[in-house]
Amino acid sequence: WPVRFVKGKPKVAASLGLFGLLRLHAGSGYGTYWWALVLLGLGIAFAMGPATIALLASVQPDLLGRAAGVSQTFRQIGGVLGVALSGTLALQRLRHGLPTAFAGLDLPPSVRTHLFSTFSSGYLTVTGELPVSLRAVVASRVDPLLVDSMTVAFAVGACVALAGVLTPLLLLRGKDQGRENPGRS
Repeated sequence: WPVRFVKGKPKVAASLGLFGLLRLHAGSGYGTYWWALVLLGLGIAFAMGPATIALLASVQPDLLGRAAGVSQTFRQIGGVLGVALSGTLALQRLRHGLPTAFAGLDLPPSVRTHLFSTFSSGYLTVTGELPVSLRAVVASRVDPLLVDSMTVAFAVGACVALAGVLTPLLLLRGKDQGRENPGRS
């Protein structure tokens, strides 16, 4: 696989998918973001295979097992750290915005304290425990904040994905020039 394929189109598609998710707002229908999810999924799917092939093609045969193991280890660690970072960013943004979201709501102090502590700990289904008369009011304040919190996480993910596109372009510039492409004559 030529290096230019690994550093190109699939990563751009994943980046565009993440940037597309920045358009979400409270009440967004599936029609607003389905295309971003498709780009994200296809980009990730088509980036992983060629990246693995390029890595394994660049090592000596006696090191293939080690190279594959290291690749999978870092892929798993990156996935775990990415999810943890995204969740932490979203939860911090949510915690920061809760006082403003609850300002002006006529809630009993015990309910306000309970909502703040449960939302702050990431337990977001607490609105289902509220009396029916309060559910819509609390949801109207928290839903936009929740989407805003996720948007921060998507923005950071999109920037990291874009860095993943640009890094090989800068570091591997010219590495595959002069190599023969067996598929072309």
